[in-house]
This record gives sequence, C-alpha cells and structure tokens, in this order.
Amino acid sequence: MSKRLRKEVNPIKQVLLKDLAQAAGVSEATASRALSGSGRISQETRERVRSLAEVMGYQANPLARGLAGGNTNLLGVCGSGVLKPFMHRLLSQLASYASSQGQKLVFAPLPLLEGLRVLLPLQIDGLIVCWEGLDEDLAAELLEERALPTVVLGTRSEYCSSFDVDREWGVKTGVAKLIELGHRRIAFVGESTANDKWQGFVSAHTDAGLSVSQDAIIACEGTPLGGFGALDQFLSSGFTAAFATNDEIAVGLLRALEEKNFKVPEDYSILGYDGIYLDQLGRPRLATLAQPSGTLAKMAINQLLDGTEQINESIPPELIVGDSIGKMRD
Repeated sequence: MSKRLRKEVNPIKQVLLKDLAQAAGVSEATASRALSGSGRISQETRERVRSLAEVMGYQANPLARGLAGGNTNLLGVCGSGVLKPFMHRLLSQLASYASSQGQKLVFAPLPLLEGLRVLLPLQIDGLIVCWEGLDEDLAAELLEERALPTVVLGTRSEYCSSFDVDREWGVKTGVAKLIELGHRRIAFVGESTANDKWQGFVSAHTDAGLSVSQDAIIACEGTPLGGFGALDQFLSSGFTAAFATNDEIAVGLLRALEEKNFKVPEDYSILGYDGIYLDQLGRPRLATLAQPSGTLAKMAINQLLDGTEQINESIPPELIVGDSIGKMRD
C-alpha cells in the first residue's frame, strides 16, 4: 500500500477500548471507569487515560454495549453526493424503505473518508456511499477486513454492488421529446463537466437526423443564478428550447424568461434534470428528468440486507413532462 493511500485509509481504523487500555497500561475495566468518571481511580490515571483517548481518537460506542457482537440494525450513508440538492428526495426514500425493513439510517453528510470516521464507530451493519467511488485499498478494508456490506450509488464500482443513473439514456429521451414537439434549435445549458448528458443530447439529434455542435452549449454555474444569467445568450442565439443539466439552472432560466414577459411553454420550452421541484405547486410545473430515487433506495437497501452476489446496474431517470415544454410556436 502506498504511503499516500495509507494516510487516507488508516485514519478510519477504529480505536477499541482494549487498544486504549493497553496504551495506558491499565485494564479495560479501569479505562472504562476513567472515561465514565465512575469508580475509585486516581486522578493521575484518569487524566492519563482521557488524554490518550483524545490523542488516539478513541470514541466510546454505547451502541455496542450489551450487543455482544450482534446486529445494530443501523445502516450508514455518506459520500460527497449527500450534499447535492437532488439527494433530499433520495435520502427520504432510503430512510422510509429502511424503516419498513426494520432498519435505521445514520447520515454523515461528509466526504467518504470523513464520513467513515463518524459511522464506523457506530458498528453499522451496512454502508451506502453516495456519488463517490471506492479505491482499491479502501474497498479491501471495508469489504474484506471489516466484511462490511457496501453499496455505491450514483457511480459504477468494480469492487462492490453499485446502482448508477443512466444519464445519457435519460437526456436522449428528454431531448427526443423536444425534437418530437418540433424544436430544432435546442440549447444545452449548464456545466461543461456533464459529459454523459452531452452525449445523450448529441445522440437524440443524431437519431433524428439533425446536426449539432458545441455551439449549442451555454456554459454556466449549476445554480438558479447561473440559469438566470444564461438568458441573453439563449435569446441571441435563436434557440426555441433548452435542456438544463439540473433543475436549478432550468428554474433560473425560466424565471429570467418570465421577467422579460415571455411565456413558457408558449414562447420557449425548458427541460430540467433531477426532479428536485416535483412537490412544488407553482406554474408552470417544470418538465424534468427525475432521478429514480425510489428504485435506487429499494435496490440499495435490499442488496445490503439480502444480496449475496455483486450487482452493478444503471437505472434510467423518469421523464416528467410537466408544463414547461410544448410544441414549437409557428
């Protein structure tokens, strides 16, 4: 293992009470009493144990008391993707389905390694990593050394079961709908890193016998302000419709059009991605390619609880037509 990877992986090793006791030169019972403040222990011993606990990163694990190695019925969720706007719906679905299966979810809204430092001391029975991959060394520690059932969501993993979203197929379906409605000048509005979405955008045009170039791209930040700021380029380039790489961009562009007294979808059509505004009652309701949250949640939980073989699947998003796309005006 390289020094770099050793630095990344070793910090998540859990420090046990026996490790702390050995370092302090006392019994586990004495170390436990020193930490809890109970029992007759010298002040010098108490301070030494507590100081070592802080230095070694020891965290008491009340969940393990009385379990004698049994299950905690806790499933951990972490990864950089936990903070993404569309994750709210998925986390809700995960928690709901886990509860129906007699499990509880513990969320650590942190990047993977930091999240593991929070979750592993809780003796979780399984781990869901959101929109972040495992490297070989970390996979070996989690899956082999710890034998911890692990599922990755949002990206494909070669080391464990994973359930990804088929973004390319989804965007291809959504843009094909815009083409079916008569639109031939469609903008691709969003972050340039969305390569799989761009491929879907291109494929929809190719299948329809239409040419498309990178001139269709209006690059902007992935926020409502980014979409709002894309309006001038959108209007000046003669587009009649837009695919936005996320719903926040789509809403920003839609609001900018409304401020200019344009009507959606009568004048322009807007299609988003993620499905984060499905519960909102405003008009027009945004047409979007919704993340398959319910399917992802059930597949992840079922695989953690009952899976015996590695599964890697890609699930397409769902096209929600809404009110923001329509036939191109004559």
